[in-house]
Amino acid sequence: MFTNAVRWASPDLASVLRRFPMALAACAAHAAYAVAVEPQYRSLLGYDGTGSVRLALGFLALASVAAQLWSEFLGGRLRWPLQCVAAAAAAGVWLGFGTEWLSGPFALIAVAALLLAAPAPLRNDGASFAFATRAVLLFFFAVAATSLVLLGIGALEMTAEYLLAVKFPAGSFERLATVCVWFVAPAYWCALLPSRDASAAPLPPADLVPRAVAALATLLCVTAAALAILLHAYAIRIGVQGEMPKNQVGWIVSAFLALSLAAWLSSAGGEGPARALREGWRRFVWLPATVLPLVLLTVAIWSRIDDYGVSMDRYTVAAGGAFGAACLTITAAARRLPRIHEVMLVGVLFAAVAAVGPFGAKSVAAGSQAARLRSMLEAEGLLVGGRIEAPLGQDRLVRARKGEVASMLAELSRADALGRLAAFAPPSRTGKLADAQSFFGAWPWARAVPATFVVNGGPGTASVGGGRLSGPFILRSAVRGGVETVVGAGDGRVTLSLEGLEVTATGSSGRASFNLGPVLGDRKRGTSPTAPLSVPSAAGDATLVLTYAEFEGEGAAATAGTVQGWVWFGSR
Repeated sequence: MFTNAVRWASPDLASVLRRFPMALAACAAHAAYAVAVEPQYRSLLGYDGTGSVRLALGFLALASVAAQLWSEFLGGRLRWPLQCVAAAAAAGVWLGFGTEWLSGPFALIAVAALLLAAPAPLRNDGASFAFATRAVLLFFFAVAATSLVLLGIGALEMTAEYLLAVKFPAGSFERLATVCVWFVAPAYWCALLPSRDASAAPLPPADLVPRAVAALATLLCVTAAALAILLHAYAIRIGVQGEMPKNQVGWIVSAFLALSLAAWLSSAGGEGPARALREGWRRFVWLPATVLPLVLLTVAIWSRIDDYGVSMDRYTVAAGGAFGAACLTITAAARRLPRIHEVMLVGVLFAAVAAVGPFGAKSVAAGSQAARLRSMLEAEGLLVGGRIEAPLGQDRLVRARKGEVASMLAELSRADALGRLAAFAPPSRTGKLADAQSFFGAWPWARAVPATFVVNGGPGTASVGGGRLSGPFILRSAVRGGVETVVGAGDGRVTLSLEGLEVTATGSSGRASFNLGPVLGDRKRGTSPTAPLSVPSAAGDATLVLTYAEFEGEGAAATAGTVQGWVWFGSR
């Protein structure tokens, strides 16, 4: 048995290259790109700054694996046509990144569900369960194996460095970790994935995996049943008292739907202890127990959408509820429990719709929030001829309205749909979230109440009223009585303050004041040069050096005696 387990865990890498060439090429490119474009390795698992390429490569890897598995379960036909479809879909993800018609997370969910639904052509719940179980367990096995390898390499490097004084290049372990995370672990997982011929074979040791899955399924069934009882009790209580569901019901019901679906899927194997409990949940409890929670979810999400419009989060909750309703519909129409591959394919359909197109999460949320913003501006009488040409300023919206507008703008930015503001506002003034917030007078930080933040060390960045601050100093901001001030005292000798467009620098050599009005006015009119500008103080005894960068507004560096560092001002 030990020999068989070793053979199972050490597959032929040449065969996996022949089986998944495009997927491994995408993983290798992903790893190489991650190493090349992130020399500081600050976000090993993130997509900051490189999202379009890395998301497309990750999507291509999953889609290529799904295409290969589907071709195998279809008898080996259509291998390369399906691979071409996967490549075309990945190209679409790359082109659509950062636009309102594509939601990356939903695209990944759709292709992952499509991968797990690969045995669907067999129309066999046993094969579907065996394959899905293997795929998920082997994924965690590959991650665990890669983590152990990295742990061992890290221990070796640390031992050599601290005990033998061997010096390694800076970032060598981070480079290796990046390659392992993005190439080694996915390649190992692909190597372990069973083919159609091997999908029914048990995992070694033969009895361990089914019993482990059965134990997990039993725990999930009990937990989901307890949550269902609580939800039904809550529904009865608010029905008797005539109340509306609370806001948190949406996420609680979504968690219940996910938990109950996981219990239903994991109990499909039918082996192991407590089989009667799992079969009872699967056949008689799961679907009936979801009816009342779905009603709660519908009422709760509808009331929130009616009050605040569609957001990305509300769309996600509503999509989960629609998925549960679709499973109920399949059961009612077919007069039987849905099969595993049917549930997976329904999930693929919903995730695909949410990922891309006019009915996707981004498009629907963007349309809803843009319509709400226009309606609010019309109700406030702020639209002249259907447009706003001049900034509203901080005094045009009451505090409650500022919060609502800021929330709408944040949702539009999250959906990459600030371009919709061009219908009633100048695009040049609303192209970025900070510009839009400033233009509509909806800076969430600009409020006449005490508010303090600290940025330690440098360089750091923080929001100040209608702008941004960053620098090597410890910067403190306070908004009191509507007067904005900025103070920096990183070395104990420097104080910077800002009131309106007047910067005052106080240091050991004295005090200097600088008026930024003329320079920023030239900047807005586009007449100022791109080179740094020197602004003399009122007394002519110090200089403020202004520079411009790719940031949300203008930048300024102050040098007056001991004053050193950067101060960034947003558009005003």
